[in-house]
Amino acid sequence: MKLSAYLKSQIKGDGETYYILLDEAQLAITEAERRGKGTIKLYGILNTPMNRGKVDVYVTAAIRGFSLPTS
Repeated sequence: MKLSAYLKSQIKGDGETYYILLDEAQLAITEAERRGKGTIKLYGILNTPMNRGKVDVYVTAAIRGFSLPTS
């Protein structure tokens, strides 16, 4: 199951607060996305549940040797 589908299936509109903890996020970003070719899909996947309300997202990533394109 893809991450976005899984998150949608788990987050209900029941008034509860949901916490998403994602470790090593850099592993979910493709090499092409790192080089600035296309948008980073992980951002959209994590922003979508946050827009549904009562969802907190915490992301960690190793930054050594890792950089994202600047706009």
